[in-house]
Amino acid sequence: MAKFRVIKDSKSAEGGNFYQGEIIEGTDVPKLEGFVEVKRKSNIADKNTLMIDFDIERVDDSTPLYNIETNPADFKVAVAQASSSDKTLTILSTIGALGGLYYAFSKKSGVGGYIGYVLLGGLVGSLIANVVKKVRK
Repeated sequence: MAKFRVIKDSKSAEGGNFYQGEIIEGTDVPKLEGFVEVKRKSNIADKNTLMIDFDIERVDDSTPLYNIETNPADFKVAVAQASSSDKTLTILSTIGALGGLYYAFSKKSGVGGYIGYVLLGGLVGSLIANVVKKVRK
């Protein structure tokens, strides 16, 4: 079986929940190129189908399995850390956008200036959040 990393939180058509960062095992579906079949004990259906490069990506076979079935306590901690970094991104982007709004107001800009400075401030805030997230790791 090959190993895959879940790219984003998703739900398969068969009802299985998959969480960003999980490392799961699966086999290629012979009739559907680009799809992988994953066994999940906790589902109604025993097998789930996920799409490569949309739901999951291949990883090296030496990568240890990391999913909610094998170590649920560790996985909940990882999910909590991921959601806290998303909050940081949201907060800093909002602060940046508000800073851009204030700057446009102080410069007595037109409508285009307001839009531009708000977008620029939000972009700068998100860049700072990504730097902060990398430093925390």
